[in-house]
Amino acid sequence: MTDIAISTSVDGGGEYAAAILSAGGKPRLLDFDPAALDTQLTGCAGVLLTGGGDVKPALYGEPPDLATEIDSRRDAFELALVRRARERGLPTLCICRGIQLAKSVRRTRLRRQLCTSVKSTGKASAA
Repeated sequence: MTDIAISTSVDGGGEYAAAILSAGGKPRLLDFDPAALDTQLTGCAGVLLTGGGDVKPALYGEPPDLATEIDSRRDAFELALVRRARERGLPTLCICRGIQLAKSVRRTRLRRQLCTSVKSTGKASAA
């Protein structure tokens, strides 16, 4: 079986782990401990960054949003995880929040919410 590292929120990643198992992989749920990251990734063939709450807007150059709950511990761990996966050349599948993190690491522009870009016509702007 191929080990796939999963970074997930408190829900335990059950559905993601089940999907990896059904595809013949072995899910490895990671602890949010940056100091143990190298050990946790040893033997893994890939990384899965799951969804969850938004990342800190400052990470992608946006002002704070008081309506957004931030998990700073998870942000710090997953930023380190994305960087380490890139350094090791590990394939990484990013879902929702994971995409926000990957774009933050690459310093790519990220629009906070599409719905805030919708004009009165009801169509999203291309900006």
